[in-house]
Amino acid sequence: MLTANDQILARTITEKSAEFRALLDRLEQRDGIPRTTAAALGDAAEGTLAVLFTDEPHRCPEAWDAAVIFPELLRATARAPRAAVLPPDESRTAARQFGVRKYPSILVLRDGASLGVLEGLRDWASFPSELAGLLAGPAGGAA
Repeated sequence: MLTANDQILARTITEKSAEFRALLDRLEQRDGIPRTTAAALGDAAEGTLAVLFTDEPHRCPEAWDAAVIFPELLRATARAPRAAVLPPDESRTAARQFGVRKYPSILVLRDGASLGVLEGLRDWASFPSELAGLLAGPAGGAA
């Protein structure tokens, strides 16, 4: 049986997860950045795609920040790629497939091949140039 504190914690986690999913909904509605799945990434074989890997906000509070700045980061990139976001459950599956070790992360794929991963948040002054560097590089790079 759960204690009162355990019940409060479980309710808080559930509420935060729902709020985070609502934020991901806004990314799609407002910014045109759809959710995707780990399986769909394997099918993303044409063009360049930037994928935001997320985690549950109670485990990784930076997931909130990453979801907010991701569209801004894309807009700050001269030739913004297509973009998608992986919800937490799909991120864990895709992380194993693409070697992502930390959340939040941005994976860049070109024609299905990895150009690299930006793991964790960065200082804004360098974040757009780091993403631009990945976008300009050959497949198989990492950051």
